[in-house]
Amino acid sequence: MPQRIQRDMMLKEQLRDALAIYEPGRAEGSPGATAAAVLLLLYSRDDGVHLLFQKRSQQVEHHKGEVSFPGGARDTDDTGLADTALREAHEEVGVEPQHVDLLGEIDEIWTVSNYRVRPFVGWLDRW
Repeated sequence: MPQRIQRDMMLKEQLRDALAIYEPGRAEGSPGATAAAVLLLLYSRDDGVHLLFQKRSQQVEHHKGEVSFPGGARDTDDTGLADTALREAHEEVGVEPQHVDLLGEIDEIWTVSNYRVRPFVGWLDRW
């Protein structure tokens, strides 16, 4: 296995280990906030490990034109917020959920539009 791939896989496992013992903060905020999730998606290329961002459309209701991570509000069909993050990444940037290895989650945040957002960290195994 090439050294770059070994290095990237070692980084992936170090992140998984660190996130496994990390206790994410839960945001306190206003009642009636919309539950949402985003996916911080890492992927390996020849020139190193990258983090995926997107620029939101002008057609969405909230956060028009902002640079963001793929994500959005929880649907009633989602079994949890991890499913929300994976579904939204698929809808927004075409990432197949089965190609994402979820490594863990980090601190929740509140948006100015009253979304309570839970960020998940994932590793994309193929594009």
